[in-house]
Amino acid sequence: FEISSGKILCISGNNGSGKTSLIKTIVGILPYTKGQIFYEKIEISQLSVNWLRQNISYMPQVPEFVDASLFHNLSYGNNNLNKDIISKAINESDLSNFINAHPKGISMSMKNTNNNLPIGIIKRVAFARSLIGNGQIFVLDEPTEGMDQNGSLAVINKIKDLKHNGKTIILATSNTDLINISDLRLDLNNTVYNANT
Repeated sequence: FEISSGKILCISGNNGSGKTSLIKTIVGILPYTKGQIFYEKIEISQLSVNWLRQNISYMPQVPEFVDASLFHNLSYGNNNLNKDIISKAINESDLSNFINAHPKGISMSMKNTNNNLPIGIIKRVAFARSLIGNGQIFVLDEPTEGMDQNGSLAVINKIKDLKHNGKTIILATSNTDLINISDLRLDLNNTVYNANT
């Protein structure tokens, strides 16, 4: 399949069908033995890790964090990162109310193992972190999984905004609202087809 700028590709399928494996292959985490992956006509193995990090904003299905503050996890430890960029990502991920209600705010601690935060908040943090990365390509694995209605709506609205701004979006999801806004769907149970036909 091929996906161009300003389009949304949705990868769907049953549990165990390979959605996450395909996502990890697309971002260069998992190797592959068949087929090829090209970015702008360049095979992925020919691209540097730095290029991939600068151009692909990735949200894994199971986010990982460092044992540090929420701010540190959002900014990747880059203390020089523009605070307005972080604030915007927090607002667009529906994290503001949670952070404002916490006694330590954005300085609250996070842990990688046995995280002390609800899954819906963890997913919001991971989504906000992908927005801060601001690549040309957004690869999101189950971005709304475990979120309440407000969180899911915030993610869906932001994905629409990213599309409007010419970003390429690849989603692995079973969320019907996300499937319905996609331009192309890759159903791992069946075949590729245009979502609008």
